[in-house]
Amino acid sequence: MHSGLGWSGSDLEVPCCCCQEKICEESASFDLTSGDIANAISDVNQVLDKQQAMHVFEDAASADSDVVPGLTV
Repeated sequence: MHSGLGWSGSDLEVPCCCCQEKICEESASFDLTSGDIANAISDVNQVLDKQQAMHVFEDAASADSDVVPGLTV
């Protein structure tokens, strides 16, 4: 049986192949539920709504700034 990680003098031992594989599997696996996806979609929709509101505000502000009082083109 492998001990996994251990100390060898002042150097850290590299995990054996089977331990590395297990570490990778554990760190790469997670549960993604339909609720997680629904929450992500809701968050993206909120960001898009805020972006749209900012663009409307910026468009209104730039329309006002195009007119310079006393300047005739």
